[in-house]
Amino acid sequence: MEYNYDDYALMFKVLSDPTRLKIVELLTSKSFDCLCARNLLKELHITQPTLSYHMKFLEEVGFVKVIKEGTLKIYDFDLTKFSKLRHFLNEVGNQ
Repeated sequence: MEYNYDDYALMFKVLSDPTRLKIVELLTSKSFDCLCARNLLKELHITQPTLSYHMKFLEEVGFVKVIKEGTLKIYDFDLTKFSKLRHFLNEVGNQ
């Protein structure tokens, strides 16, 4: 099977940060359907600029989608790319 290793390397790089992993955990938690920036800030105890910095990476790689409701940004985890990464790991692990 042919893989785009650059894409997978970027996904791993984005997930290599502890804060971004915590964001993924929060967004995939059964406790929340999706979260606005204010709720993420409260849970993570980080500043708004720091959250924006991390969300930019998660959005760019496709792990997070942003829903704008007025001035509010709501973040939702998009399983599409994450499932692709999981499939890659399963395939490589079974060779």
